[in-house]
Amino acid sequence: MISLKLIKRLKKVGFPEKYCKHFYITDKKGKNIGIPSLEELIKACGKDFESLVLVSDIQNKKRVYWWQAYMTEKAFDKLGIPCVRDCCGYDAADEPDEAVAELYISLNKKPTCGK
Repeated sequence: MISLKLIKRLKKVGFPEKYCKHFYITDKKGKNIGIPSLEELIKACGKDFESLVLVSDIQNKKRVYWWQAYMTEKAFDKLGIPCVRDCCGYDAADEPDEAVAELYISLNKKPTCGK
């Protein structure tokens, strides 16, 4: 499940509340905050969402896994990212919903590639 910190970042870039239909958490002030599902996050990304991939690698002699959510080439160009695709063309996280949430944030703010 997505952390409250990540939900607040989504809201900061204008994530639509209409996509938070199924799950809610209560913050410290007692306010209910909608938690988008993976499906709702993908829908919110719209046509800029390309794919979600489970990636693995060997690090320190141990296999590790993470999720990468990719934006389309068109979205990549629209954002004006001045570097190669693998630099900023995806967002990665330990959980699939987190990766797509990070992608939504990237699609809705100007990325700072290479900084």
